[in-house]
Amino acid sequence: MTSSTVPDRKTKRAGELERGDWIDLDGTGGEACGPAVVRYTESFNNGYDGARVLIVVEGSGDLEPTPVRWGAAKPLRLLTAEEIEKAKADDRRSRIAVQLEQLAALVRQGRVPLPSGTSGRPRSLDIDFHLDSAEEVEQAAAALDVQVANPFGKYLCVDWPGNGRHGEVAASWSSYRKDPEPKPEPVAEHYHLSGQTGGPGECAAECACGLTFSGFDTLAEAVAQVDRHIADPTGAAYQREAEDAELVIGRIPPRFEDGRNPGVAVDEPFRSGTTCEELSDGPAEPVVRYFSFGGGHTDPVTGEPLSGKYATVVARDAEACRDAMIAKYGKAWSFEYIPGTPQAVEWIPRWTEHDRIDLTAVEPTCPGGC
Repeated sequence: MTSSTVPDRKTKRAGELERGDWIDLDGTGGEACGPAVVRYTESFNNGYDGARVLIVVEGSGDLEPTPVRWGAAKPLRLLTAEEIEKAKADDRRSRIAVQLEQLAALVRQGRVPLPSGTSGRPRSLDIDFHLDSAEEVEQAAAALDVQVANPFGKYLCVDWPGNGRHGEVAASWSSYRKDPEPKPEPVAEHYHLSGQTGGPGECAAECACGLTFSGFDTLAEAVAQVDRHIADPTGAAYQREAEDAELVIGRIPPRFEDGRNPGVAVDEPFRSGTTCEELSDGPAEPVVRYFSFGGGHTDPVTGEPLSGKYATVVARDAEACRDAMIAKYGKAWSFEYIPGTPQAVEWIPRWTEHDRIDLTAVEPTCPGGC
């Protein structure tokens, strides 16, 4: 039995290498050991030892690429993604260190000028390292055995030599502390969580969002309220059911041109020039709406629990009633009931009126002065 000579996915033959491949040099060909990146490949045959390949590789910290010649069948291990990232970081560090050493040699030889100070005091040579995170600044402080300046502030900095010591070279590592990512608000879940049975007015049911419907004669009645809440958690669908037709028709207000044509309506549905006297045939009847509260709802001023209570709002139309409730209670109420409907007749008498808001006490004025 013969074993396959095809390398696995972690290796390549020298003749299969491509530009950009990262390989692990083993030093058997006289080259340096360690990670290197392939910069150039060329196949050739010298006529006596088979197919060969010329590879130009660049090792970590090399300032110049190195050419090597291998047999085309020579196996070479490919670096993993983690090893490649580390090799790139090490390569950058090596290049920076080599260039700093070259600069140091030029300084020793007196071939480059240095910054001069004032009043006979030489000025230090400043080197700034702008880092990506506060953690890196703390890492630099630990390596240099110095303290972080303003450790609890937004801007962090480490100075070297630091700790009150003076040096001809002043290096600093700095970064800004990033604000924490905002936590997403939890999404309320709506399903039957629990129920309570008892005598008349003692039955209740609770939704998983925390809203409780209490004060019912039977558990089935409380569960029905939770079902409605789950089907429409915001209450928008039920709150905006059709209104009485005569109220819709009778409450279209005119708009006016301020001061330019007093008393003249300019609403699109009506002809231009219609006066207020021609348009109005008596004031529209005010609209009444009931708004119920549930478990967890409280009065915004007194903090009084509002379970089993409701508010009555009187205004020019249903939209104004809702606006009044939102202005005082926000979203902390359950359902809207229209007087005379089966729902209102069934439920409102069971509860206690907590608040009454009447917006019709202030008569509206005509902007045109009519």
